[in-house]
Amino acid sequence: MKEYYDEADDPNDIGLMLEFFYTQTYETEQTPDHKPVPVVHVSLYALGDKYGIPTLCNYSADCFRKSIRQSTSTAQLIPCIPLVYRSTPGRNRTLRDLIVSELICRSADVATDIGMSDSMMRFVHSIEQFREDLVLGLLQSQVLARDERANRAFLGQHTNEA
Repeated sequence: MKEYYDEADDPNDIGLMLEFFYTQTYETEQTPDHKPVPVVHVSLYALGDKYGIPTLCNYSADCFRKSIRQSTSTAQLIPCIPLVYRSTPGRNRTLRDLIVSELICRSADVATDIGMSDSMMRFVHSIEQFREDLVLGLLQSQVLARDERANRAFLGQHTNEA
């Protein structure tokens, strides 16, 4: 382990981490503090990173990915963003990339689920690295979409010639 127990760590999360040590899984349905499931996975990922437990990081990242994909409302993802960006170091892109790519996939829903209200704009601006990641992710997705359209047009052109 990297460092000793920190009193700032949530005791419920420590309990789930201990459960993981024994069972290689943890139960998120009955957390005493009633955190949303994606938030639990972010918290456990942060503990795994902090204490140098790669198996916990891998497991919680996979659970986080599944939980945000199953989330029906984009608004439910919003509480995860500050936690993801504040609880993991910048060099650790795993959860950051997952949440940004999920928001980009849902970009059409963002306007209707969350809206680009003043409060949402303040939120996006409050986490500088998130803002940069979101803009870069959107640009990359636009480039990939453009390249895909160009490839389809090229293939369609050559299919018609054959």
